[in-house]
Amino acid sequence: IQINATTDPNGKMLTLTELKLVSPVLSVIPVTGISADDENQKELYIGNLADINAIITPEDASNPYFTVSSSDNSIIRIITLKDNNGLPIYKAYAVGSGEATITITALETVGTDNPFEVSYKINVLKGADKSKLVSLLDDCKEINPNFYSEESYKVLSDAILNAQEVV
Repeated sequence: IQINATTDPNGKMLTLTELKLVSPVLSVIPVTGISADDENQKELYIGNLADINAIITPEDASNPYFTVSSSDNSIIRIITLKDNNGLPIYKAYAVGSGEATITITALETVGTDNPFEVSYKINVLKGADKSKLVSLLDDCKEINPNFYSEESYKVLSDAILNAQEVV
């Protein structure tokens, strides 16, 4: 913006004699595609959350943002949070067992005749996620009994047997 200002002869009034708006030329880089991040989880247990991420192409697109929806809110509910810059972060919250389709749409193309979107399925399971317990049990195979007293090793061995029954 360029402004030229003068005062009247009595010095009491500021007058705008010319107002010229100057806008820089911006080059818009349109979105040409979208894909779901390979690290998006495809299986959750009821009560768990998972990140939903997308890859917009090209990387330097002017509007690299997207929206997310679920085909069935009784299975997967989409939660929208904000990062430190106020930009959306999407999470899938598993609320019921079954399968829901997650659809990610490039924001630039929402409401157009040809939106860029991608979908993937999340399967929600009942029960508890036992994968960490299985991993810990695998680690227990390398435990050296010589590092324990006879009594403490017995307690550890009993705990391992109990955990194996759960799995």
